[in-house]
Amino acid sequence: MSALTQLPYFHADPPLTLGALEWGLRLSLGDVVDELNDRGSFYAPRLVGGVREPLSALVDGLSARYWWSMYHNRPYRSMDEIRAARLEEYEILFRDEMAACESWLAARHGAPYSVIGPSQDGLLYGNYLIGPRKNGGFALAWYDSLPDWARPAADEDARLQFLAELPRALVGASYEEVARFMSSPPPTAGIVVTGSLNPGDFWLELAPAQRALDVAAAFGIPGLVGRSSDVHLSSWRLAVARDGAVLDLVFGDWVLDVGLVARPSGAAVPGHHARNLGDGDQARSLCVRRRRR
Repeated sequence: MSALTQLPYFHADPPLTLGALEWGLRLSLGDVVDELNDRGSFYAPRLVGGVREPLSALVDGLSARYWWSMYHNRPYRSMDEIRAARLEEYEILFRDEMAACESWLAARHGAPYSVIGPSQDGLLYGNYLIGPRKNGGFALAWYDSLPDWARPAADEDARLQFLAELPRALVGASYEEVARFMSSPPPTAGIVVTGSLNPGDFWLELAPAQRALDVAAAFGIPGLVGRSSDVHLSSWRLAVARDGAVLDLVFGDWVLDVGLVARPSGAAVPGHHARNLGDGDQARSLCVRRRRR
């Protein structure tokens, strides 16, 4: 067994917190909270005297994103808080033994496929991305949810056909019929079935995301815009602008919420927390829920 794969990291489930990752790599990240590390991201080692010393004999560096909300959390003041935060993604810069790591990944996830990333290309094994570093060694990244650039391309025709059929499937349908239809998207459409998160609803994820204007065209409803109903205007979903009002998408007894990736880029709709859709806006999720009478 190589020195690398003797680390506890390679003999446990993926660490879900920075503290678990630190333990798995046999690192000591210290107790000083760097200003850059206190609100959702973490980088080590720190730059001291213009030099970054390796974290260990096996690990040059580490970066991570952890769950933190600018609306609900203050900047963390202690490393204990940061260690306990749930990881969203991380990247480990190993010094050597890429072949040993690839063997470990293949045993867990089978054959990989190649991806072109925004900063590094590599091989994807499950939710792990591995690739060589330009200055030697290799990088191993893990994602709680794969970014769109790491996902296989969706069959757009199959996806848009399914979306076009969804409004018709909702009219007059029972919850069981709604769940049955939404549980069976085409396998090549890049639609992940999440299922029920609350009583009487059903969720799907578009992975990768879909151009919002294409979703609107598939539904065949004119006047679709993006609307936000939370106090921070941080989440947006499709709605229909009609006769001065901005309304939910309603089909029979069901409301269809289509979640957008970000605030729409088009012009604001006067008098409402709503904006017109722009060419680059994307839809991420679909939720069907019972209409309130």
